[in-house]
Amino acid sequence: MNHQLTEGAIKYMDVRKYNLVNDTISQNPRYLLPSEMHFDIYVGPDQELCIVGRVDHNYICWASITHCTETDLSVSIINHLLNLNPTIFSTTGYALSSHYEKVMT
Repeated sequence: MNHQLTEGAIKYMDVRKYNLVNDTISQNPRYLLPSEMHFDIYVGPDQELCIVGRVDHNYICWASITHCTETDLSVSIINHLLNLNPTIFSTTGYALSSHYEKVMT
């Protein structure tokens, strides 16, 4: 199965659906978070690609798991992160839940 997306499909793709940080698992920080964000990229043993948008050592605003072959999707996610103004936050372990050990170790 080919996971590649065409350039036209990316233009209209809403990558927000890939974000595991959502209203259901959101956590309210008890302190003011920095306005900057950086992202970490992890590759799991089965070629899972985990992108984490981190605002500080406790909170993240993005976590997605795709596959390394989905390069166009990964580029779209990174472009989205570059323009993201985060409003929902969680922790890495909580957002990734069952994927945490598989991807982060």
